[in-house]
Amino acid sequence: MTNLFKKYSFILSIVLIQLGNFTCTKVSDISAQNLKQDYLEKIVLIVDNLDTCKPGFGYFKDSESIAINSIILDGSFCLLLDPYHSNIKKVNLLTGEVKCSDSSVITSRPVSLITSEGLIYVLTYSTTSYIFNEDLKLIKEFDLPTNKKYFVGFEGEYIILFNFLYDEIITISKNGDIIEKKSGNFDFQRYSHGKAFEIVEKRNSSFLKTETREFDLGRKFPHTWDYYDSFNVDFDDKKIVYFSSNPDSLVIYVKKIEM
Repeated sequence: MTNLFKKYSFILSIVLIQLGNFTCTKVSDISAQNLKQDYLEKIVLIVDNLDTCKPGFGYFKDSESIAINSIILDGSFCLLLDPYHSNIKKVNLLTGEVKCSDSSVITSRPVSLITSEGLIYVLTYSTTSYIFNEDLKLIKEFDLPTNKKYFVGFEGEYIILFNFLYDEIITISKNGDIIEKKSGNFDFQRYSHGKAFEIVEKRNSSFLKTETREFDLGRKFPHTWDYYDSFNVDFDDKKIVYFSSNPDSLVIYVKKIEM
């Protein structure tokens, strides 16, 4: 297993998404526990390597496994990258229902995802990147330098990403056009899509510390390091989402932020 991104494991970035007709899993296929309010507290998705609308998990004993490795909030949904099935899962955090895209469009391993104004931007290892709409339909392809690239966040109307091979910060427009490339670095351990945060361990619980507040997650934060590296947490002003992963299941945890 590679250790390249262990120190960056608390940010979210990577995602895959595909063009085509999506299908839905039945709610009966999902084990969910309700919060007193709107959002589900926990959604358990069972791994199935034959059903592309369920999480895949490629286990490798002597190297990094391949499984869902990113989560990003999008309103009342979260988006999950599934590199095993080469698609994206769109999970309704109110009902637990899952929609998944077709697995035939993206031809190179996807590495990062970001959303803006109803559009979903996807980076891959190759030169080709993608823009999809919120219904998981392909809008446009655009080209960027090859190798591992991760979205950093936004700067005004522009999207910022980082190329690990060249320690290069790239600025693109929301149409995918390259605006600027410059040498630099980025502290992935401290930011998620431009939002500063830190996971703090205290006794038997973990806390998410943002720029303004600290939230008790109520449990130890789950790392995926035993199997693979992941960016498995995201948050907004209403909720925190994160996941645990193993060869049998993927568990999404949702914590509502009390105002």
